[in-house]
Amino acid sequence: MGEPWWRALWLSASTLLLVAALAVLWWALGWREDVVERSEPLAWLAPADPEGPVAASPFVVSAATEGRWNLRAYVCFPRGGARPEVTLRWDDGRSELLGQGWTTMGEARCAEAPLRRWDEGWPATLWVERAATAGELALPVVVVVVSRPVGMLELGAVFALLLAMLLRLLAWTLGPGGTAAEGRWRAYDPLVVLLLLLVLPALIFGLWSSGGPSLSEVMNSVTPGVVRLPAWGQRALSGMVVHLAFYLALTFAIVWWRFGAFRQALALVAPQVAAGECPWKVLARAFGMGVLLALAATALLIFVAPEESSPMIHITRVPGMMLASAAMACVAPWFEEVFFRGFLYGSIAACAGRLAAAVASVVLFTAAHIPQHLGYGWPLLPILGVAIGTTWWRQRTASTTAAFSLHLGYNAALVLPALLSL
Repeated sequence: MGEPWWRALWLSASTLLLVAALAVLWWALGWREDVVERSEPLAWLAPADPEGPVAASPFVVSAATEGRWNLRAYVCFPRGGARPEVTLRWDDGRSELLGQGWTTMGEARCAEAPLRRWDEGWPATLWVERAATAGELALPVVVVVVSRPVGMLELGAVFALLLAMLLRLLAWTLGPGGTAAEGRWRAYDPLVVLLLLLVLPALIFGLWSSGGPSLSEVMNSVTPGVVRLPAWGQRALSGMVVHLAFYLALTFAIVWWRFGAFRQALALVAPQVAAGECPWKVLARAFGMGVLLALAATALLIFVAPEESSPMIHITRVPGMMLASAAMACVAPWFEEVFFRGFLYGSIAACAGRLAAAVASVVLFTAAHIPQHLGYGWPLLPILGVAIGTTWWRQRTASTTAAFSLHLGYNAALVLPALLSL
């Protein structure tokens, strides 16, 4: 019996919306203006009041001269020295006390100030101050990330991606159910995972690292001045799309070779629920579990501040990279669940049993996210929770849809609030 016409329509609409939103976002990211300005070492000035604060020479932000910009300032000292409490004072009278949440980037240890929205009074000027009792400190260096606020077109593209994934979830959930096929896999099929995990990091690293300096390199540079960042977000989005396409191409090639079809082999079926139970309630519970895991991850990041930088820290500090990350956070759950809970779980369960499949799915899913958090491993705990939760739903419902709902809830609750604050 053929697929319902409305399912094909919704899947086609989801695919078209996905492609269109990615294209619009890729184009918009190419026009973003993300700039990093670094000061010379600022000399400490003699205080007029012996008991008052000691100020460094002022730093004038010259990377922007008009319009509305977001400013994210860092005060950096050489690594290995003291981590003093310093005050960052802007010329509009606002000041922030720094000294918590130090981030180490290469040879620099930097205290980060809250994001400032600056739309008047250019040029912006800031001062670094320390208490007179702080003693002799190394000369500070100020680094300011200057970027345009996220526009409505960029936000609209990200939300369109989220809508595309919800349409896809709706299509599979309201369709006919079925039992996931597990009988035609071969014992060596899961070995393709090793190829994916070995090739993809090198591929993505090559795409991300070409074309200009990284934020860490700029912060550790000894050359003051303005550095106009390349289209980081555009390159990051391209790398992530290639990442997912590689997952899907190899997965679908093996599935087609084994089965000649995708839906049953990858458990792309409506979730199996108890008699009288609504599938939507199952998806809502899974989505809510993902949101709760995201809240736990947020609390963890608040109470366990990173001492070392990680790739994810760099991503969240540059709006173009954050936009690309938010886009992939909407899209990746579906494709990752097709791979980890569809292909990987199904192939291992057919050859070694459900327990082995669950363990391998959890371990490899968590391991695949390690490169994002090198230097700061605490976020891997909620990711492990996502891996366990999605695998549990895959076993309970014999479908990837509830697992996808949990994963989507987790990613959306993490990145969308951060994106709206830019």
